[in-house]
Amino acid sequence: MSSPSCVLWLFSGLLCCATLAVAEQVRVVGGNGRIVIQAEVAADGPVGERKIFVPAPKGAGDTLDDSAKGGSAQGDVVTTIRGDRVVGRVVTIESEGKLHLTAPQFEGDIVVLAAALDNVRLRPKEHGKGCDELALSNGDRIVGDIGAITPDAVIIESPATGPLKVSRKIIQRISFSQPRIVSLESQFEAGKIEPWSQRGAWNLANGALQCFSHGDQQSIFAKFDQKEAVTMEVTVQSAGYPYINCDLVLFANSNDGRWGRNSVLASFQHSQFNVMVAQDGGVNSVVNQSMGRMFSQGTFRFAYDPATGKARAWAESTDLGEFAIPDGPKQGSYVMFNSRSPCRVTRIRVVRGMVGPTSVDKESDDPNHIVRFINKDRVAATEVTLADGKLALKTALGDITSDARRIESITFRAKGIEKPRRNKGDVAIETSDTRLTVQFDRLTPECLIGKSSYLGEVKVRRDFLTGIQFNIYK
Repeated sequence: MSSPSCVLWLFSGLLCCATLAVAEQVRVVGGNGRIVIQAEVAADGPVGERKIFVPAPKGAGDTLDDSAKGGSAQGDVVTTIRGDRVVGRVVTIESEGKLHLTAPQFEGDIVVLAAALDNVRLRPKEHGKGCDELALSNGDRIVGDIGAITPDAVIIESPATGPLKVSRKIIQRISFSQPRIVSLESQFEAGKIEPWSQRGAWNLANGALQCFSHGDQQSIFAKFDQKEAVTMEVTVQSAGYPYINCDLVLFANSNDGRWGRNSVLASFQHSQFNVMVAQDGGVNSVVNQSMGRMFSQGTFRFAYDPATGKARAWAESTDLGEFAIPDGPKQGSYVMFNSRSPCRVTRIRVVRGMVGPTSVDKESDDPNHIVRFINKDRVAATEVTLADGKLALKTALGDITSDARRIESITFRAKGIEKPRRNKGDVAIETSDTRLTVQFDRLTPECLIGKSSYLGEVKVRRDFLTGIQFNIYK
């Protein structure tokens, strides 16, 4: 058997935060293909043994966690603030903040304090199906179906949460999505890579598509006919490398190389942003500018309209500008995403039209609420309500009513919007399409339960959960 030291790093943090006691003496016993860690406990706990059973490593330098080498973790993934990473099944997280985890390599439960947790990645069984989106003042978003708008609250319902009553005080914008505009949407959290194809060292694991190599040939691409305006949205995080280094490619005429022979693309590298045009295999830069800060993760969007020859890009909620594309492509057959360094992609969406992030609106300082219709009409209203599928607006020209299906978005006036108060026990809850910050109560086999002064009690069905981020205010 090889030296046991190669696996002990995985459990150093767990031993420190195990709830039984803090070990004063630790000895390692080998034999029978396993390692037994025996800990004599301190005086503040009962004298006894804390045993963690670990299968023998596969070879020198190997550990139980092979995800960094492209392995696929089959289960939930718990990461501590010390960097320890354990794959298993999260059973519960109790009200007092104790996480219970089981795994084949352990005998009994492993208990970790919530104060020692960085994040928990879960394997969802269900995928969100909502059409409408609320953008909140703290950057959270809720996707579901809008049922009502009152002067005080918005009711939104999804299979993951049921009906939620969200205070108007924290809502910046409502986007009424038209399902027909969503052309491609990833389902990585459900373990599916289709309709994307890959080239290079990619692996689908832990609800994300992960790239483990450096180089120019780390690409994913999908067949997609493009003759009108298209927007690509990618949520990506660097992995084992300080910053992102990736390309979003539209209107590619082939899937050759990084960009096809002809295409238009946006490159996001560290703090720099570059719009380029690929023509006959060569590439010309249109603009190269700073994004204002370094990015190690975020949601990036790139849009191009062949009718106007204009492209537009966003980094998170920052509008990076509109750019004229000389001799830009008029049609394309593929959309592509490249990463020249290790990364983790949790979501890719391709939609028809020039679609920016919901938190961006140049008229957010308008003293009125701004309502936009799908026919491009725009109305300024002093009051907005919705009931039984009918939108009612009070405007300077009188009262207006409309079928809600004709509404594209509502941007609420900035005056009166608040940011939720930060609380020590807050966690960020994630599903495939929603991010919510709440005060954590507990996780049961059925649901996660939390609360918020702006949402009341929140219950999220566990089948939809993709992750829980702890210690979010660093």
